[in-house]
Amino acid sequence: MQHVEQMLSRGDVRGLCRALRDRNPLIRRRAAQALGEIKQPASVPHLARALDKDKDQYVLRWTIDALQAVGDQAAIDVLTTALFGADRQIVTLASQALAAIPAPQAESALRVKDALVRTNMTALAEIGEEARRALEIALNSRQFDAWPSGKQKQVLNVAVELGARPPQRYTRELAGTGQFVSGLHTIGDLMAGLRNKKPNVRAAAAEKLGATGQPWARFLLYNRFRHEVRSGGERSVAVAAARALDQLGDERATAHYKQLLYGTDAQQAAEAARTLGEIGTQGAIRALFWFAADPPPSPVYRTTQVLTALENIGPAAVDALRELIDHQSKPVRLMLIGVILRSEHPEMATLLGQMGRDADPGVQRAALDGLADLDTPAAAEMLHQLADDVPHDWVIRALASMTQSESLVYLRNLVPDFTTLSGILVEDNGEPLANVFVQVVREHWVEEREVWEWLAASARTETGPEGQFALALPIAESDATIRAKVVLPSLQDGKDGETFMADLPLEYGKDNQVKMRIDRFFSRLVITTTQEHGDLL
Repeated sequence: MQHVEQMLSRGDVRGLCRALRDRNPLIRRRAAQALGEIKQPASVPHLARALDKDKDQYVLRWTIDALQAVGDQAAIDVLTTALFGADRQIVTLASQALAAIPAPQAESALRVKDALVRTNMTALAEIGEEARRALEIALNSRQFDAWPSGKQKQVLNVAVELGARPPQRYTRELAGTGQFVSGLHTIGDLMAGLRNKKPNVRAAAAEKLGATGQPWARFLLYNRFRHEVRSGGERSVAVAAARALDQLGDERATAHYKQLLYGTDAQQAAEAARTLGEIGTQGAIRALFWFAADPPPSPVYRTTQVLTALENIGPAAVDALRELIDHQSKPVRLMLIGVILRSEHPEMATLLGQMGRDADPGVQRAALDGLADLDTPAAAEMLHQLADDVPHDWVIRALASMTQSESLVYLRNLVPDFTTLSGILVEDNGEPLANVFVQVVREHWVEEREVWEWLAASARTETGPEGQFALALPIAESDATIRAKVVLPSLQDGKDGETFMADLPLEYGKDNQVKMRIDRFFSRLVITTTQEHGDLL
């Protein structure tokens, strides 16, 4: 024992690791304690061996304490392995040790264990890629081997989706559910999967073959595609095979759907448009786009089906078409603006800003209108940047139609005397009212019918989470009767709910700060307005 203390005083990690294998359990116990005091990562493999081989409960306890003290990734992996072991006492100690380590990997291991114990695959998937390491350890554990096959399949599927590598012995089970893992399954497994009775397995095998980049796979994929597009074939497999073929540079499958798209059978054409959208490769996307940009004589609704398919593709459609921003054809550029607006692409404002500098005024105007329709802070900033490159009035009109507080700032920067208002809408008790429609209206005399009507004087906006709103008033008649109109949401979709209106005292050419309160007792709207210089109206 004195020898162990001397090694501790010298910091002799190698000697202490050798002492972990001593015949005397008292020496092994003290060696484990000493390694925990030194906290050197080099001791982790030896502590792992002790945790796996030693039978002395005190050695095991202090070994876990030592691993906790080291606390690096290797130590966390060893503790995670213990967490999925068969000894309940060790499992408990490992769980306590992981909980005491302030590292995301340790927390993830505990979350994975909790989700697996409860068979909560949703919670497991929500952990994300951080679960990968703990899952790989769990898949190789004795606990996993003892679980029912149904639970094993669920865990294996989620593990593969999160990027974890399953053990080799589960190759067949994974292939049987359509899960093919790179480095685990062979080309032979994919070829067999392409002939599987289950459609989802055939589709998964086709997708994986397309991802291999092997030109020889075209033959197998095209034969599978031809079989699936026949009567009695499986549409999902045909889509997967077509996508894989396109990825390998073989356009025969997409050409099949293009032929149907331009054919005389309207029902087949609509189905072809939907299918090309699901294929979603650059070739399929461009086939849809060129049809929409230059459609043949056909029923209008067919073009609508094509546009819907492009919209359903999402951001990937823009990525496949963005090089057409400088295309020589004006209709092509205008069509691209429409695709961008429907795409939810993260760079929508930037792309529309680029097209706002187009040489053609019509394309410029469409891009500016598109930015106004986006009605986001990024779109407002882009419009402000375009102020020196396009007609000034177009930028003013676009900013004035937006309902972002940023758009008001940019608008007044360009036109200091533009009338704007921003404020909040609250309940009687001061609680903010979110998701309520606010608009400014003005009274207008209709000569033909000899009646007064309320017309929109601003855009219609929806209050934010704190009841905030922002509006610009393009009109400049100081003698016009102005009111604020507030519409509460209805319980019925597509219908307005309760409406409140009240006179809105504004000072034209100023930035008006407005507070609106709904007085439930008198069923009225109470408005307090101040201007930028602070005077109360």
